[in-house]
Amino acid sequence: MKKMRSMAVLAVAFVLFSITAAAQGTVQLPAVGLPPQPAAQTSDDTPLLTALQKVAQTPEASQPVSPQDQQIESQINAAVAQSKGANKEQAKSILRNLSAAGVATTAGAHAAYEYALLLDEVPAVLDGLRVILEQNPASPYASMAALRIGELASTIDKDDVALQGYRTYLARRPQAADARAVQFRVADSFRQLKRYSEAIAEYQRLIDQAPADPEMAPKAQDRMAASYMAIGRYDQAIQVIERLLHSFPRYANLPVVMLNEGLCLEQQGMRKDALLRYGELKRFFPSSNEAELAEARMADLKRPLMQANAWRAQKSPAPQLTPIQSAMTPSVAAPRPVPPMVNRFSGGTPPAQ
Repeated sequence: MKKMRSMAVLAVAFVLFSITAAAQGTVQLPAVGLPPQPAAQTSDDTPLLTALQKVAQTPEASQPVSPQDQQIESQINAAVAQSKGANKEQAKSILRNLSAAGVATTAGAHAAYEYALLLDEVPAVLDGLRVILEQNPASPYASMAALRIGELASTIDKDDVALQGYRTYLARRPQAADARAVQFRVADSFRQLKRYSEAIAEYQRLIDQAPADPEMAPKAQDRMAASYMAIGRYDQAIQVIERLLHSFPRYANLPVVMLNEGLCLEQQGMRKDALLRYGELKRFFPSSNEAELAEARMADLKRPLMQANAWRAQKSPAPQLTPIQSAMTPSVAAPRPVPPMVNRFSGGTPPAQ
């Protein structure tokens, strides 16, 4: 039994330190009242960050296209099509030769852009794209390179570079069709860098722009709540989660959201409400992993009450109970009643699993 309980507690601790979302982002929960400092950027990234900042300050401009450029563009398009088949290396050779003359023209920047994307290692791709930023910052391909740098840097934990890449792209193309999606990545990058206040502000801006967006609004609220949890502002996290549950009761990540609300309620000293939430999570999503974690939390919350009742039945003074330990230090707040989850579902119908 002790071993099983230890495993359950470890599982809950894992949830406390791994707040997932639709994209499976991760938030580390620091000590209450001590938000961590932004991660220090490495000196190796300085040239790339400098190039990105230069592009952000340079307006994108169309460049004249000569007949020779048009011929080069045709060769580039043919090589790109060829790279998708069995002749990738030959296509790389063609694109490398086309970009060898320089990237001062749009065609040259295009060739360098396509060649860089065919390289095998992410650092090599980033270096190839940096050449475009440095040598032709006004080119439309500098904007595209900035976005790709953001996407690739995030895959190798260079979140400061990813953030600058996304912000550079938005500075150049604020009205682009994918601007809101890139803005979401900006918020996620702030969160990964543990700059939670800035992440919260970006998520809120996304929500304000389109509060009824069924895809982005609940995801932004989910991650905003996780960011509040990371800095110990559990009351704010609860408010955000309540709005999410009211507006988007069919949100795909609902089991995690409900579990997180229960954890926040625990930290606020609202054990009865936490038990209610955990019970609803088990009832609505019985086969989810979060339901198992909720059951473990319910057992721990009920155990002190069962022990106290036993001591009272024996008419012996109850010893001082040790508070439940968790990865977060509880904060004191006046209890706020939370309505049952079922009240927020149309006709009392639980969400589909």
